[in-house]
Amino acid sequence: MAKTNYNKVESAIEKGLHDLKVDSLLKEADRAQGKGKKGEEKEKHTPKQMMTIIEQELKWMYKQDKSIYKILKLKRKKVEDLIKLVNTPDVKIKNKELKEIEELRQAVDSLKKNKFPSKTDKECLVKEIDRHIYKRHNVSEEWLPLDTHADWDRYDSQVDKDTEDEENKQGLPPPI
Repeated sequence: MAKTNYNKVESAIEKGLHDLKVDSLLKEADRAQGKGKKGEEKEKHTPKQMMTIIEQELKWMYKQDKSIYKILKLKRKKVEDLIKLVNTPDVKIKNKELKEIEELRQAVDSLKKNKFPSKTDKECLVKEIDRHIYKRHNVSEEWLPLDTHADWDRYDSQVDKDTEDEENKQGLPPPI
C-alpha cells in the first residue's frame, strides 16, 4: 500500500487558519478605530433575501402552529404578492413596500422569539436522553430494549410458570 503525502493538505489547512486569523484581526482593528461598532446591527439584506427569510420562517412556524397568520394579522395573499414583487426582475421596489417588508420581518422575528424560543444544546440533549432512557440499539428508529433487571424478573417468573404448567400436564408432583 502506497504512503500518502499529507503535506499539501496540511499546508492548505495552515493557510486557511492563517486567513481566518488575519480576518478576525482586521475586524478587531476596525472596531478599535471606531469603523465597526461592537453592537453593530445585523448586516443589511436585500428585499429578495428578506422575503426568502420571511417565507421560510412562516412555513416553519405554520407547521408548528396553524394559526400563525391570524396571530400576525396577516393574509397569505399579501405575503405571496410581496414575494412575486421582489422576484420580478426590472421592477423598482418603492420605499413603502420596502418598509412593509422590513416591518413584516421584524414582526416575524419577534413572534418567533416569543412563541418558539430556541432550546439550548443541553436542553436538547436532556430531552433525547429522557426519550431514549430505556432504549439501546437503533435499527431505523425501532429501538431494541435494554435487558433491565425488571425484564429478567419477568422472564424468570414466566419460565417458572411455564415449567409448572408442563409438570402439571405430565402429572409430576410439584418441586420442593
